[in-house]
Amino acid sequence: MGAAGLLSSCVGGQTGFVGTVQTKYAAFNIDDKGFITSIVDDKSKKEYSPQGHPSPLMSLYENDKLLSPLLASYDSDKEIINLRVCRGVI
Repeated sequence: MGAAGLLSSCVGGQTGFVGTVQTKYAAFNIDDKGFITSIVDDKSKKEYSPQGHPSPLMSLYENDKLLSPLLASYDSDKEIINLRVCRGVI
């Protein structure tokens, strides 16, 4: 699975992606909102993501406003994780 992301505007009523991105060294669990909920080292099996404190795959700033993902989806043909954010009033 690729780890590239695309951003688009907020769209309601969609189901998000929940899954695992496996790399050579670790597995990253991603929830339906585009947040990393687990990072596990393949060798040591150590968990590096603090429980209850997910991290966004990507955050943006626009006019001093933090934009975090609201929905993640996966395009299996292109192997791309798409992130959707609400930009609000600009």
